[in-house]
Amino acid sequence: MALITCKDCGKEISREAKACPHCGRPLPARTSGCAWIALACVLLAVMGFIVIGVIGSNPSGNNGHDKPRSVDLKATAYLGAAALTVRNSDTFDWTDCELTLDVEGFSAGYSLRTARIPAGKSARFPLLEFVNLDRDRFDPMRRKPRMVLVSCITPRGKGLYGATFH
Repeated sequence: MALITCKDCGKEISREAKACPHCGRPLPARTSGCAWIALACVLLAVMGFIVIGVIGSNPSGNNGHDKPRSVDLKATAYLGAAALTVRNSDTFDWTDCELTLDVEGFSAGYSLRTARIPAGKSARFPLLEFVNLDRDRFDPMRRKPRMVLVSCITPRGKGLYGATFH
């Protein structure tokens, strides 16, 4: 029979005791080795299911062969005094587009959303329609954009285009 020392009174007691016979301090219940092994098996099984779920998941359902994650948009951006013009040079329409003007890094970006930019066409966006996260409008009299980022949905996946202005 193994003996341990009581943390309250310091006397030796049996490891199997539920409480110290000298001072009455309850001893923590011991977990058997079988319980630890069972717990480890359950944790390994859960981790295995998570790994299989992450590796086997593909939200597009196309096994990753049909659509790349992002597509380079064929575009041109022109910055005027009062508007940004973006030309879609692709052979397909862009939908659900977000245009972001970068003034001082993307944390200070001003964005504008548009439903569609048709293939082979240019779209003009007044600079005063761009807003930041605080819903403040872009003021072209006080700031000059350094770059624009265009993000759209295309038949090939998510499309991205970026341009800098000098």
